[in-house]
Amino acid sequence: MILTGVINNSGAMTYAPTVITNLLTINGATAKLDTTGGSFTIAGDYDIQAVPSGAGTLRVSGGTGQITKSAGASGSSVLANVDNSSSTVTNNATGALNFAGGGKSTGI
Repeated sequence: MILTGVINNSGAMTYAPTVITNLLTINGATAKLDTTGGSFTIAGDYDIQAVPSGAGTLRVSGGTGQITKSAGASGSSVLANVDNSSSTVTNNATGALNFAGGGKSTGI
């Protein structure tokens, strides 16, 4: 799935593609997956691509917002820019959760 616009999420969103070649790509500087007060869960060893690396934004904000890796042993990488503002990042899996696209975190 290629995201070129903006998705605003305030609920629970789970990222678990059934076809491994259908990974999420946040494509371009104006593309944004914005979760405010909701949750974004990576349910397995899936990467979030960005074209170019560091472009596009995975943003989570609000005191109840959260990014969680819930499963997987090999690890996941987020190549998009991450903007974590007053939210929680949690890894409940045995594999690593890597942030390789830069960004900032003022969360908890």
